[in-house]
Amino acid sequence: MHANIFEQIADGIKDHETFVVATVVGTTGSSPAKTSFRLMVKSDGTSHGTVGGGALENEVIKKAMTIMGQESSFIESFSLESDLHMACGGNVTVLLESFSPSVLHIFGAGHVCQALIRVVQNAGFTVIVYDDREEFRYIGEKFNVKFVHGDMATSASRIKGGKNAYALVTTYDHLHDEAVGMALVDKDLGFLGIIGSSRKSVKYRNNFLQAGVAKEKVDSIICPVGLPIGGSTPGEIAVSIASQLIAVRSGKISNFK
Repeated sequence: MHANIFEQIADGIKDHETFVVATVVGTTGSSPAKTSFRLMVKSDGTSHGTVGGGALENEVIKKAMTIMGQESSFIESFSLESDLHMACGGNVTVLLESFSPSVLHIFGAGHVCQALIRVVQNAGFTVIVYDDREEFRYIGEKFNVKFVHGDMATSASRIKGGKNAYALVTTYDHLHDEAVGMALVDKDLGFLGIIGSSRKSVKYRNNFLQAGVAKEKVDSIICPVGLPIGGSTPGEIAVSIASQLIAVRSGKISNFK
């Protein structure tokens, strides 16, 4: 059981999943749980491993779902008799730890992307880069990121959404920008930014609305992207975008346009 649960956790981290790990850290009296029993609870409510089964496990899963995606941890103690009406009569203490990676999907591997990678990696983002140009395959090895080669709009349609998924669209062509944005706009991302001028922003928004995208979804797009700190070099633009990403992630700003 232990080897399997550790494999599941490792796979969850590798796949950038959001999940909670519950670990039994103490027991007294009669209890189906034993110290070091572990349960991995995924964001869809499915689980792997065990903390003893029955009413205890059901309650632990409920507690895990309350912190899903919050990057927090806490210790909860359960009296099996008074809290859960179990005949065992013992007590169980469980540590719940939430794993919620911030994944930044960057579409377009040009100068801004490359300047941005290092900044956001140092801020705790996992980065995945997408581009349809063969000559940018080196990005993966150079920056220690996953590089996805192929049609960017198709790749965008396949990513998982959620508030811990962030996307920046900075391709080499505004038609690609629009196509990728269209593929992402309904995914309820924590951040969807498209590089472009105010004039392009109006055009993109009008085109999305005409395509039937709901207005609240269109309003959530950040374009132009980046905080207005001044500067026009790729490095300066990267700092402005990274600052905005961090501010959105920390809840300091939302839907900042």
